[in-house]
Amino acid sequence: MAAALLAMPIPALAAGEGEGVSLADFQAAGRQRLLRADANGDAKISKEEWAAGRKNAKRDPSRMFGRLDANGDGQLEASEIDTLLARRFKRLDANGDGMVMPEERTAGRKAADD
Repeated sequence: MAAALLAMPIPALAAGEGEGVSLADFQAAGRQRLLRADANGDAKISKEEWAAGRKNAKRDPSRMFGRLDANGDGQLEASEIDTLLARRFKRLDANGDGMVMPEERTAGRKAADD
């Protein structure tokens, strides 16, 4: 999935606190971080904005964008971003308790590197 999401610091996890992060907090932080690419301020990320924010990406940003743009309108909207983040959260939440703990996040990063 989007490699940028793997590196994305989530408040409690980045601080090294023992508390986990809920899906709602994970989505809010991730949405805010991804929407930084929204150069024109329309609360959507165009294919061009996405590519501009991923100049050094290892994978082709346009291919990744195509997979994320669920409705095919050429824009990533909040609902599409939230769907992406929910899938990522589910993969990270290894024990299915609805919270991503620091150790689950670390394990998720290691798995993505393999």
